[in-house]
Amino acid sequence: MWNGAWHVRRDPSAPPEAPFEPAAIDIEQLPPGARATVAALLASAGGPGWEAKVRLSGVDGKPCEVVVRSRSDAVAEVDITGAGDPPPPPAPVATPAAGIAVLDERLLELAHLGVWVIDTEGRTTFVNRRMAELLGWEPEDLRTRPLLGMVDDTDRWRVVSLFDRRRVGGGELHDVRFRTRDGGELWTILATTPVVDGDEVTAVVTVVTDITDRHQRERELTEAEQRFRSSFEDAPVGKALVDADGRLLEVNRALASALGHEPIRLSGALLSDLIHPDDVGAAQELTRRALDAAVDGFHLDVRLCHADGHAVWVELDASLVHADGAHGPRLVLHVEDISGRKEAEATGRDAVARFQAAFTHAPIGMAIVELDGGVRDANPGLCRMLGLEAEIMRASNLLTLTDPDDTEELERQLGELREGRTRSLRVELRLVAADGHTLWTLLSAGVVEDDDGRPAYLVAQAEDITERRSAEHDLVHQTLHDPLTGLGNRLLLKDQLHQALAIVGEVPFAVMFLDLDRFKSVNDTHGHDAGDALLVGVGERLRRIVRGGDTVARLGGDEFAIIAQGISDNRSASAMADKVRAALRSPFHVGALDLTVTASVGVVIGSPEYATGDQLLRDADVAMYRAKDAGRDRHELFNDEIRLQEIERHETERTLRGALDDDRLRLLYQPIVDLHTGRPTGAEALLRIADPDQGMLRPRSFLTSAQDSRLIFDLGAWVLDRVCAQLAEWSENGLGHLGVWVNVTGQELASPRFVAVVQRAIDAHRIKPGRLHIECAENALLEANPETLDHLRSLNETGVHFGIDDFGTGYSSLAYLRELPISFLKIDHSFTRRLDEPGGTALVEAIVSLGRSLGLDIIAEGVESRRQVEALVQMGCGVAQGHLFARPAPAEAITLRGDSEVDLSWP
Repeated sequence: MWNGAWHVRRDPSAPPEAPFEPAAIDIEQLPPGARATVAALLASAGGPGWEAKVRLSGVDGKPCEVVVRSRSDAVAEVDITGAGDPPPPPAPVATPAAGIAVLDERLLELAHLGVWVIDTEGRTTFVNRRMAELLGWEPEDLRTRPLLGMVDDTDRWRVVSLFDRRRVGGGELHDVRFRTRDGGELWTILATTPVVDGDEVTAVVTVVTDITDRHQRERELTEAEQRFRSSFEDAPVGKALVDADGRLLEVNRALASALGHEPIRLSGALLSDLIHPDDVGAAQELTRRALDAAVDGFHLDVRLCHADGHAVWVELDASLVHADGAHGPRLVLHVEDISGRKEAEATGRDAVARFQAAFTHAPIGMAIVELDGGVRDANPGLCRMLGLEAEIMRASNLLTLTDPDDTEELERQLGELREGRTRSLRVELRLVAADGHTLWTLLSAGVVEDDDGRPAYLVAQAEDITERRSAEHDLVHQTLHDPLTGLGNRLLLKDQLHQALAIVGEVPFAVMFLDLDRFKSVNDTHGHDAGDALLVGVGERLRRIVRGGDTVARLGGDEFAIIAQGISDNRSASAMADKVRAALRSPFHVGALDLTVTASVGVVIGSPEYATGDQLLRDADVAMYRAKDAGRDRHELFNDEIRLQEIERHETERTLRGALDDDRLRLLYQPIVDLHTGRPTGAEALLRIADPDQGMLRPRSFLTSAQDSRLIFDLGAWVLDRVCAQLAEWSENGLGHLGVWVNVTGQELASPRFVAVVQRAIDAHRIKPGRLHIECAENALLEANPETLDHLRSLNETGVHFGIDDFGTGYSSLAYLRELPISFLKIDHSFTRRLDEPGGTALVEAIVSLGRSLGLDIIAEGVESRRQVEALVQMGCGVAQGHLFARPAPAEAITLRGDSEVDLSWP
């Protein structure tokens, strides 16, 4: 090859669509060493302006540059620079002038290597079958294709360079990739040899050796080495390579970091210098034996020295890499930081020691127990608790140490532990001691698992809770029993009722509600100690007369209840109630006293229609009050009639509440007249309820419900307030001399709030207390306790007047009347009516005489005739009220003349 510039023209006869095909251009003018290269470049040339540069070796071995430019569709320009003078012609191959024709194609076909022959124009003249097989083609297909077209793009120019060197005797290229027909890679060694005819090179024989398998193995080895290198460098755990002298050849970053160094600082260091002095002996011996091939490797936990001086526990795993021709034996070290594990092991050892100490010295019983209950070990505390030696305990089973009544529950919980359904148990059971007595214990146990997470054994604790259970039993007994009588209390009774109702279809029963008659008088007369003793005696008698399955309870105060099993009809229930009452009739000996008491009994028979025990007690209580109302010392059976009456009572109560809420309470006033002057001295206030359906309701239709529901206090407070307001209004109208008489119940009188309610009404309306007259039934005052009477006296001292209404219907004694803070008596209207009958005046005369002897004012109620007025005046009763004078009417309907005489035209 030599320097120069040439123009290559297209043969005018060549087809225009392939202007630079080798057969269509004049290439002979180029230096022989450049022809193949230029032909290959022109075969792939583009349109005008296309350019390609190739570096080749010149005749003196120095590089030269070949530049090919496309000037037009018909002309290409070739420039060669950097080449010397033309070299001597190559030694010709001793072949006849016929060139390729003289080659023995049969020999080439038999070759196990691929053979591809091209002429000086770059055209394929021969391809053997092996070559075609390697590329996946038929030989005929390849003869029409250029060799370079089969070469991978990456390696094509290397092959072009090899063809250029054919002028100096050919050459060889390794790792040349061909592209097979299916697109795969064929790795080869490609060797070229020129074929000459005389002085002319007539062809190039290309011999192709398939090295695809070898290349694949080399690539796999390379990749493996890269993976090893990558795993070594990037491993999260320490890695190191140790030579035959025990020096570190390589150290990865993880190991260097664990020791506080940079990898380069550790390279070349002796492994023994990094090991803690206390561990270096064993490590050196194992390292020597491994490097001497006595062992293939070793595993050792050692401490390495950190740069700051502290020790780092590591797991050292050494593997021997056997010697090869270039290197002696080496060790690959896998180094994992196990400081955390060692710390955990140390903590575990401490924990074991602490557990052993706690196990041995624990004040409560502890044991290591198999999953079937067998005792593996027991501490002294458990041995002392049961009075057994440790050897006997270790030969025992928890189930055999447990009271037979509790073994079933323990076995059930142990079974759940064995099956993995739970990881702990907690149960209160009785253990049997060596002397046979039982101890209540709280047994707690937790599962200890093996390395596979399966239950292995139990750690159990047994705490003696005998005293606690005894205290709890006492507390439960106290909770469910009356401290005075020892009978069950209301809570126990309700529990027993709940159980009885659950089986009422199978076991009938009746409930009896007892209330002692006039028990309050026992306390008031003989004191509470006597009353308590009487209650204890009643409880003992009731307990003696009931049967084994019955329940007797004290509900509080003087109230008792009985659940009598097996009673299903009214006759049996009545017989049982009579038996109860009969048991109480005999006197009770309380100290020096002989006390008698009776009881009112309400009875209800249990049935499925009752949902709760409270409902049963409610109906029994209602029946008991019916018995009291009927005269005491008797029993009443709750029935449908009583139920209807109770419904009416509840309806009345609803009416009362509605009246209070909706302002439907009304006050009517009936004048009280001085029989000597005919002038009113005041009026009695009478409460009514304006009901939209029933009209004006009188007290007899709602008083009982008001007392039972305790609405009586709200009603009484309302009445007192309205009466005082009316008195204030009359004062403003010049009638300040008039008073008002107000009825109150014994329930109101007994209330601690009564005095305050009265005083608040008086103060709110600024009236004189002497204008207010409070009257109540005779029996209410007779049953009033001393405290109530003291309250009345305190009000009386302020000027408020008290008196007895319907006098004569009770059992007042003269002596008792003298003690009461009263200022008037009202003769009951039933006695006033008798004044019109022959001989009917005697009782009224007696009442008037009694009242006058006590200095009390006498007021006759229910006066309806002139004859009654005349009789009363003759007896000395000067004040009366009744329809003769006026019917009750609203305050605004009362008319008073200027002379204050009563207008008898009142409706």
